[in-house]
Amino acid sequence: MVRQRVGLLMPRRRPREIHRQQGLLTSSWLGYAPWAVLTAHCLLAIAYNLATPFGNNGYPNTPDEGAHFQYVAYVAREWRLPKFEGYAGVGYEAHQPPLYYFLAAAVYALTGGEGKAVRLLSTLCSAGVVWLVWLTLRRLAPERPLLALTGMGFAAFLPMHIAIGSAVGNDALTNLLFAAVLYALLTNLHNATASTTAPENSNPLLKVPPAGRGNRADSVPPAKREEPEKRDTHALVPLAKRGEPSPHSVPLANRGEPAGGGRLYQLFLLPILTGLTLLTKATGILLIPIMLLGILLWGWLRYRSLVPGLSMGFLALLLTLSISGWWLVRNYILYDDPLLQRTFLEVFAGTAKAQDFINQGMTWGQYAQLVADWTFRSFWFAYGAPETARTGLPNFLPSSVYLGLGALTLGAAVGFALRLCEPSPLWARVWLLLAGLCLVLTLVSFVLFVRVFFQTQGRYFYPALLTISVFWALGWERLVPERYRPMALLGITGVLLALALGCLRYLE
Repeated sequence: MVRQRVGLLMPRRRPREIHRQQGLLTSSWLGYAPWAVLTAHCLLAIAYNLATPFGNNGYPNTPDEGAHFQYVAYVAREWRLPKFEGYAGVGYEAHQPPLYYFLAAAVYALTGGEGKAVRLLSTLCSAGVVWLVWLTLRRLAPERPLLALTGMGFAAFLPMHIAIGSAVGNDALTNLLFAAVLYALLTNLHNATASTTAPENSNPLLKVPPAGRGNRADSVPPAKREEPEKRDTHALVPLAKRGEPSPHSVPLANRGEPAGGGRLYQLFLLPILTGLTLLTKATGILLIPIMLLGILLWGWLRYRSLVPGLSMGFLALLLTLSISGWWLVRNYILYDDPLLQRTFLEVFAGTAKAQDFINQGMTWGQYAQLVADWTFRSFWFAYGAPETARTGLPNFLPSSVYLGLGALTLGAAVGFALRLCEPSPLWARVWLLLAGLCLVLTLVSFVLFVRVFFQTQGRYFYPALLTISVFWALGWERLVPERYRPMALLGITGVLLALALGCLRYLE
């Protein structure tokens, strides 16, 4: 029998805790809960939409919305790409890749140019991120729906994510495509390790820890020994009944997938999604190393060789460039700058820079502390007001709110660190590595950016929002003792919902 380790995603929990979670989440409750969270997110985004004035460039909760809408309106009128002329012409957001703006232009045309209606495209995208968090955690741990609801609730009720999902701009679509790439990686890695000859109940998600004193299998009457396997767990992957094969002992080919790793077209979704991300925002370039490393590791997991991954990675890179390369070529022809980074630096030379703070006597350490403080605050929520709209300075919630959120963040980080010390299936560890790489690359790009410009906007971390949501849920599940776990996880999600509702009062 093949032995698989449990731990990181499958903590050593007694069967009664599984029963406690599934008793709390009945089949009917579980059927409605994710839809209720998704609906709540959409309703909150619509409420933020209606409460927030339209078109303010200086509001951090609707960043540069006027300039983004100017780009959308131009495309809706001309149905062609604008030429970037800085603050003149179509506006200072005309350097952005075109995908979001053509989609938004279609909404613009259908709604007669109503700005708050165009905002709904971002709401659809933010809702997609929330749903992908749910799908990701359900695939990682299908027998623990409360874990998935915790991560889903984090993404759904994060106030600044709701605000970005109720504003005109390409951020929401970028976040959705990043999340889609990470989920596609997870699907391919999981399928790559599936075996056609997996023994019964070899899936570690279905394993029950070895019996301890007073819980030995031979000390329980036969009738009682049958009960745990006959119990309806309400999980997506039910426990197998004695004498029947588990769902994961059935060859993949018999479940609609080719044996040994899923359909190849699923692998080629990665370069398609990556190419579309590059056509949405230049940040999408961060996905190229993640995609290539993911394909390389997929080949190693499936074939125990790097050669298939190298060849597939080369084809994936060609497909990515075939989708998005024309945009880079156009920029090179027009501006001699494929990613428009040099052009961006020239046009925005007059905005606040890090060097301005250093010239005024601030040390680099003090500057870093200021950036970290404001970025953490704006990750959760920052808002604009008429008196600060001209300067673009953010307004924050009371400091006590951020102290509480900092404590919650620290708890999740400690719990996740503890979970990393536990063993887990190889495919899960590989995916967590790739998801973590997404967060690290996002952090590095942010640091390089604020090294030049003073831009303390937490939304720049939202391309890694799926990663952050998964880490948040895994961390808190590990940190809370099992007897308090269901109520604690629901309570934390409830706190975030209350925070999202409370932030409505600051929108004007």
